[in-house]
Amino acid sequence: AAVAVSAPLGPGFSAPLARRHAASLGPERPALVLAHGFGGGKQFLGSSWPLEYFRGIGDRLRRIGYDVLVTEVPTFGTVASRAEVLCDQIDKWPERRGRRVSVMAHSMGGLDARYAISKLGGNCFVDTLLTVSTPHHGSPVADLLLTRTRVFHDIWRCHMPGFFKELPDSGRCLSVEGALEFNSEVPDAVGVRYLSVAGDRGSWQRTSPELMPSYLYIASHKGVAGGPNDGMVSVGSATWGRLLTKIDMDHLHQINFPLPHRWVTNAPSYQDVLEQWCVLARHAVKGEGEAPR
Repeated sequence: AAVAVSAPLGPGFSAPLARRHAASLGPERPALVLAHGFGGGKQFLGSSWPLEYFRGIGDRLRRIGYDVLVTEVPTFGTVASRAEVLCDQIDKWPERRGRRVSVMAHSMGGLDARYAISKLGGNCFVDTLLTVSTPHHGSPVADLLLTRTRVFHDIWRCHMPGFFKELPDSGRCLSVEGALEFNSEVPDAVGVRYLSVAGDRGSWQRTSPELMPSYLYIASHKGVAGGPNDGMVSVGSATWGRLLTKIDMDHLHQINFPLPHRWVTNAPSYQDVLEQWCVLARHAVKGEGEAPR
């Protein structure tokens, strides 16, 4: 996978620019699919927490000219089980109308999409996959929480038994070692473009308080899964295919998670996040980058 970083994609859209953006899409509304990460769904943590995962993002993209499918896969399922549901939902989406789609996937959703494209025939209807902070090369946080620290392991097993039932070997697919195996077994598909985006706030002081410890933990690690990160996934691990840019958002900012203390770390506004997704959507549907041959 390439590791070149392009120039930033820009701060966002003004209203006139948004209108020009819509006009540039052509007469047919492009088909976009949003794939959520671990613990997500149309609502965060499934139905137990009434909070939209891609908060306001789908609606904004629809308003500026896209057909948008917000998918919902098993909240704590394996990549294989989540990918099967993702593939089925895209295939049966009425608004697809036989078209190839662009998938924009956050976090673990990028692994689901890669598996669906490579193993389940998704390459027949996916033109471009753009992943945002997907742990393509694993995360030291997953190693810590899911495999190395017995205390966390026992707590999670007690309170989330379904998670451990569905994720063999304690979620190894998200670990650094598990990612190596996943990447060797899930090759990129011919004819599909792979683009990626990484997040990095530049320092732990500018990262959401909930993610400050994990930011420091990942930053202390060497190798592709360590160093600069968004509090959950390093820039190196988020890179797959062509790395479009690094965005100044942590893992929670990226999905517009409502944080009451945003002012403490000078976090991007909710509007800034929506506008950034509009910029990324244009790159997804315009098909920047080379598809594997």
